[in-house]
Amino acid sequence: HYDKKGTHSPVSSKYDISIATMMSPSDAMFSRLLEMINRWSGPISVSLFINNAASTKDVELSIRQFKEENAIALDLNDSGSRVSFHLVTDLDTNRGVDVNMFPRNLLRNVAVDNAMTDYVLVLDVDFAPSIGAHENLKRHLEEIERERLESSDTKKYALVVPA
Repeated sequence: HYDKKGTHSPVSSKYDISIATMMSPSDAMFSRLLEMINRWSGPISVSLFINNAASTKDVELSIRQFKEENAIALDLNDSGSRVSFHLVTDLDTNRGVDVNMFPRNLLRNVAVDNAMTDYVLVLDVDFAPSIGAHENLKRHLEEIERERLESSDTKKYALVVPA
């Protein structure tokens, strides 16, 4: 089960790229997310996993505090934010509080499905993209698409970004 939290700012172009990432709702993960936000100028879709030990209301409060404390970095304004949060809760009470339970595939898919753009870069929240990476990747994508249109190329392409 997941809830979509937050509104989205409009994207800058049809070739814009979102980061899709996932995390647990801990202070350490929010710190890593802030580093990612400060280095990536484009949209970011974040899925957060809430196990039985965490309260959804507590996590929503943590998100609200994070947004208030980092409004400038989040580009928070009346039209929304470039960062969206998606809460994924474990509704199976029989599982208990298994600290090893972290459904990566589900969380990744939720983040990708809720990305604000057609192009998505899936990154672990521990990865901090290079400063300027958003603009460079977007420019490269525009060049690839322009060349494809000019040559009537119908192949699909994937950009591989080294870690």
